[in-house]
Amino acid sequence: MIGYVDLNLRPPIGDIDQTKAMLKKASQLGYSHIAIPLSPNVTNQLIGQLKQICNEVKADFVTRVNFSPRNSKELLHDLQRFRRKFEIEYLKKGSLIIK
Repeated sequence: MIGYVDLNLRPPIGDIDQTKAMLKKASQLGYSHIAIPLSPNVTNQLIGQLKQICNEVKADFVTRVNFSPRNSKELLHDLQRFRRKFEIEYLKKGSLIIK
């Protein structure tokens, strides 16, 4: 059974202990899937570390990236670039102007 899903948990990635505490609390509150917005150039090592922490607290980690292309060509480029590395690609509101 799937519980709640948090698509925008924002722990301080630089502080691994605080990140663990936030993920543990989210799991205790019933979140079964947790997405953390990451930078496009995040390392696979950090993604693996976050997945491991989520496994420890019995939650599924969902990779997410926020991006803001300036035009439709950049949008297509970014989507192609990110689609294999991230499960969720979030287009920031108001970032794309199509003429």
